[in-house]
Amino acid sequence: MENWNEGGKKGSGCSFLPWMIVVFLLFIILLLAAIAIPDFMKFQSKGNCIMAKPNLRSIFEAQEKYFEEHHGYAGGKNCFEELKWKPDCKQLYTYYCGEDKILCTRCKEECLTPNLSAASARGFTIMASGNVDNDPGCDVWTINDAKVMKNVIVDP
Repeated sequence: MENWNEGGKKGSGCSFLPWMIVVFLLFIILLLAAIAIPDFMKFQSKGNCIMAKPNLRSIFEAQEKYFEEHHGYAGGKNCFEELKWKPDCKQLYTYYCGEDKILCTRCKEECLTPNLSAASARGFTIMASGNVDNDPGCDVWTINDAKVMKNVIVDP
């Protein structure tokens, strides 16, 4: 297609149609990103929720081992020290065992949830509380001496 400039000379230029195609393609890309990003964030927060479950199972196993050696479960202010348990990596949850807790290392602020954990020589409930997607809600998991794991509060 030939384009003529004001002097009547033949010149190169871009017609309106290619620009419209570029704008349309950018619109489609932005629309797909607007749909995909929230879904990805939900998927990522679900993956973070899964992090609490193996740690709670690990604490359960440490409690069972402690019970075999001491004929009672660990509890009190030094529960995790008695169990010799520490999380493997920087976690998104704060873990509670009786009066003891291991704070979340990746949280901006601690979840304001009541401590649902309890520990005595005859039984225990361990709690993990965290904000996995940086919204106001918290995610709370518990496991007890009967190995029953529950998602007590679901982060919306």
